[in-house]
Amino acid sequence: MYPMYELCTATGLSFVRRADDEKAEDVVESRWMSANAANVLWVQILTGKAE
Repeated sequence: MYPMYELCTATGLSFVRRADDEKAEDVVESRWMSANAANVLWVQILTGKAE
């Protein structure tokens, strides 16, 4: 199964959530950051350039 990513945003802050499986313990979230910083991270993930 491929990982699933979500860009989550609320009140000007955002984070990215990654789920490797349908199990709750396999979910990892980035830190909360500005929406602009999260968008940069999101593009890096989508283009395969995230570390």
